[in-house]
Amino acid sequence: LESRIDQRSDSQGLIPRAIIDVFEQIRSPQHVPEGYVVYVSAIQIYNEKLYDLLQHQNKELVLHLDSDNGVYVEGLTEYVVEDAQDCIFLVKRA
Repeated sequence: LESRIDQRSDSQGLIPRAIIDVFEQIRSPQHVPEGYVVYVSAIQIYNEKLYDLLQHQNKELVLHLDSDNGVYVEGLTEYVVEDAQDCIFLVKRA
């Protein structure tokens, strides 16, 4: 019997388990009225350079520090995900 990708399994690694935990927490009765939007992005830091793992372009990204937005990566792809399965799909793609 194969388990669903968004259900906890002993054979899963740390990242899928953490993703499932996040969605279990935000869907718990104590958090439902607040509502949340979950964004996913994936970045690689290699030789002090930043790369977007969810884009096919190998374009170097730039890290910025802004007093209003804090630290952010200009041009980094962000996807809104509805559940753990969507999130795990994107992580596998990265």
